[in-house]
Amino acid sequence: MNIDMQLAVNTFLVEGRELAHELEDGLLQLEQGHDPQDRDLINAMFRAAHTIKGSAGIVGIDSLTRFTHDVESLLDRVRSGEMHLAGDTITRLLGCCDHINHLLDLAERGDMQGQGLSARSQELLDGLQASMGPCANALKPVVTPAAPVVPAAHTGGRTGQGFRVWAVFGKDCLRDGMDPVSAICYLGEKVALKRRSLVRSRIPELSRLDPEDCWIAVALEAETGDVSDVRDAFEFFREGTVMAVARPGADPAEVRAQIEPLKALLPDGPPAAWLEAGLIRSEDWEPPSSSPSAPSAQPAAAKAPAATNPTAPANPHMGSGHAAPAAARFVRVPADRLDELIVQVGELVIASAGVDVLARETRHTRLQEAVGALMQLIDGIQSGALQLRMVPIGETFSRFQRVVRDVSQELGKKIQLDIVGGDTELDKAMVERIGDPLMHLVRNAMDHGLEPPQERLAAGKPEQGTLRLRAFHDSGSVVVEVSDDGRGLSRDRIVAKAVERGLIANADGMPDQDVWQLIFEPGFSTAEQVTNLSGRGVGMDVVKRSIESLRGTITLNSRPGQGTLMQMRLPLTLAILDGFMVGVGSARFIVPLDMVVECIELPADAMIPDQAQYLNLRGEVLPYICLREVFAIEGTRSRRPSVVVTRCADLKTGVLVDNLHGEIQTVIKPMTGIFRHLRGISGTSILGSGDIALILDIHHMVQSTLERTARQAPTTVSS
Repeated sequence: MNIDMQLAVNTFLVEGRELAHELEDGLLQLEQGHDPQDRDLINAMFRAAHTIKGSAGIVGIDSLTRFTHDVESLLDRVRSGEMHLAGDTITRLLGCCDHINHLLDLAERGDMQGQGLSARSQELLDGLQASMGPCANALKPVVTPAAPVVPAAHTGGRTGQGFRVWAVFGKDCLRDGMDPVSAICYLGEKVALKRRSLVRSRIPELSRLDPEDCWIAVALEAETGDVSDVRDAFEFFREGTVMAVARPGADPAEVRAQIEPLKALLPDGPPAAWLEAGLIRSEDWEPPSSSPSAPSAQPAAAKAPAATNPTAPANPHMGSGHAAPAAARFVRVPADRLDELIVQVGELVIASAGVDVLARETRHTRLQEAVGALMQLIDGIQSGALQLRMVPIGETFSRFQRVVRDVSQELGKKIQLDIVGGDTELDKAMVERIGDPLMHLVRNAMDHGLEPPQERLAAGKPEQGTLRLRAFHDSGSVVVEVSDDGRGLSRDRIVAKAVERGLIANADGMPDQDVWQLIFEPGFSTAEQVTNLSGRGVGMDVVKRSIESLRGTITLNSRPGQGTLMQMRLPLTLAILDGFMVGVGSARFIVPLDMVVECIELPADAMIPDQAQYLNLRGEVLPYICLREVFAIEGTRSRRPSVVVTRCADLKTGVLVDNLHGEIQTVIKPMTGIFRHLRGISGTSILGSGDIALILDIHHMVQSTLERTARQAPTTVSS
């Protein structure tokens, strides 16, 4: 496969998964009580299947083309009102969505024929046949011909006056994923085409031919059928495509008015191929006579039906004079290109900081002003580049509709998923990495949190439980919540399990927040039996580590009988950090700014420790650590050391440093190689002076220090 075709396949794999999700989302809406007669929803589902089929045929994924053709056939019957989607049919179609994704996965690995899933394909097709009923025609695989030759097809008993179609397809329709050949074949399945003719003279010479341009212009005549068949076949061809439809024996003035918009695209007169096939008359191509009885072309054109789309304007001409549709204003860009752009912008920020330092050293006023203006422009470029990676979290949330549906059926529970704040934007890399932690929290809430219907009714609750996913911005961070209105956590069971495992001696005087945190211990579980979903004690500790690896925190609140709230607080992006720079000797360290509460001067009577100590902070006990001792930095301490008070979750901790250098926005350089597993350091940054600053992971640094202190402390034995 050449590079260009491989690029087309890769692009389709992304688009195909999005379309499969769109089809799945529509099915879930219908199952949840959406109006089954909603034409917009049904048409959107049909378009998704139709586009998957057509695009798969273009890039050569034959297995997907054949399979999706049958799904499209069923949805076409739904669209025509011959059947409705409900119950088992929706379940079968949801299984088809899963199968489409499996076929896409196989295509990504190079299997275009879906050999490994042929048996499953046939099983699903048999299920679709059963849904369509015994009187339905057998589903047949679609065969896309190599040339635009349209075989005659049966009309399934439908009758009509027939029609003629003239079509000049837009130059960019292939780039937009629309295949005229597939559309003509689809029309041939709906009606009996007796005459068809291609305008070969429109195709440029081979030396000037761009394989991505479309030069197809055809004329067709159907013996039976209706204009609605044309709308169905060509409804996606809009920008740049011009079509006209007329019935045989129509008034010549009407025919001339219909084909008038075609003349601008075919300026050399009526195509000879159309004249020879009898699909047009030369006199029809000429302007209408000036006799008073001949109507003008413009009013007649206004009465012409729009063949390309039932919702399109009456004028069939849709050329470049019209504004591009909304979809044309979006451009697909590979994620790795965005990553490379972010890296280059980061290097630009670092280099500009170095230039700023040199400009300040020169004390040249005009130079400093020029560098200041340059820094402002670079800040704008940096913000714009980061915005390119920001995506709404709602797409990730919506994927849980299917999870909730399947799991609730498996558990025999009635669960409604509420999504709030789906338009909240987050870095694409962040959205991808929180998918697994969210999945575990959602499944855990459905399995452990929400009660069965009988138990909820006995407790005076609605039979249907509610699971809510919520996202919102707060103080420069993004907060993602998973909550339910279930039974809540049992303090007694958690404490008993913790005592049994030796995590605590007892819970006397232990606040609820500390008790809830015990469930994040490795292997901790209060489940009475292991299920397919949970109960093995594997997961909550992994969730916590995953969130902390993103420089985030996770907290838990619960009320018995009322429900549980899991709250994740995450940075907006993983590329740029707003920090607070401190110094110890000549070394520089950066503390995430959103963790800094305040800075105080170390009291004169406090000792400089070699282990964790405590301060009295306005009547509050504040544990603090000495950064010089943690990193074994030689030299003498500052005469006026400071303590940076930080908050991680609900824990306040002090960090003793020599100097405070203030706020800084810095580019994060991740730890790699042998330094990747160091605890207490989440990354590095290059300062404008060229020096390296370590970005502190306060949570893990405090934990490591406390564990080391506990190991070094003498053991007291009571007699």
